Amino acid sequence: MKGPVQRRALVSKNLDTSPEDRPDELVLERGAAACAWIGFDLAWSARNRSGACALLADGGDAVRVAALAHGATLAELEQFALRHAAPRCLVGVDAPLVVRNEQGSRACDRLLTSVFGRQGGGAYPANRRLLSKDGAPPRGEELLERLARHGFEAPPRLDSRAARQVHEVHPHGAWLRLFALERRLAYKEKTRDLALHLSERARALELLGSLREPRIAGYAQVRSLLEAGDMPAKERKRREDLMDALVCALVAWWRSRGQCQALGDEEGGFVLAPARAARVKDT
Repeated sequence: MKGPVQRRALVSKNLDTSPEDRPDELVLERGAAACAWIGFDLAWSARNRSGACALLADGGDAVRVAALAHGATLAELEQFALRHAAPRCLVGVDAPLVVRNEQGSRACDRLLTSVFGRQGGGAYPANRRLLSKDGAPPRGEELLERLARHGFEAPPRLDSRAARQVHEVHPHGAWLRLFALERRLAYKEKTRDLALHLSERARALELLGSLREPRIAGYAQVRSLLEAGDMPAKERKRREDLMDALVCALVAWWRSRGQCQALGDEEGGFVLAPARAARVKDT
């Protein structure tokens, strides 16, 4: 197997391009235009930024993080996918993609809560009244529509064989299932106890580094970009969004291996989570 390509770091906002086209982006690998898995931690509100991650195959059960971005608009996320997606590419999105109900919660949300709720990993209720702002459709639906312009299948299909697919994923369920955790990790920036937040973030990064399905090649560099510590809360939140996007891309990898559980149905929406625990490095 050939060695890893030479790394390069690039902050796209410094390029001579429109801010509408490129988010604050770091390109870590040559070949970043041929990524088989992309993850979006999509903010439910346009007021907040979204994390994005693109993964390259690195031989066997290994992947490399090719690019990370923190986008402000759906146009930026669309362009991120357009720049980095390979002809065959699976995208995992942490946001509702199919929302038929005007109020209440979707059946898939209730299923997620029934499976992961006791561990603190249940789903927020999603409905059109909650997610539609100023007459605009839910952001997940709009992102799906944008990606469909570039050959991604829409709406998502349970047994799809399309070359380009987009699926709703559940990062909390991924953490719980992949690492056989008894309780959801409290790494979110909104955790009131800062010491707990930082220790749980460090634990999350240790767990990602232990993965062998897939193994994240060059993980030391990736970890340095995701670590939280003595920094402004806004920067910690940015790194949290990037880590969540990485987990979304990892769920897309598991989907490509046929190793995901789908909770819900095509009509009302379904959400993917890994079907089993991952192989991890012995500690």
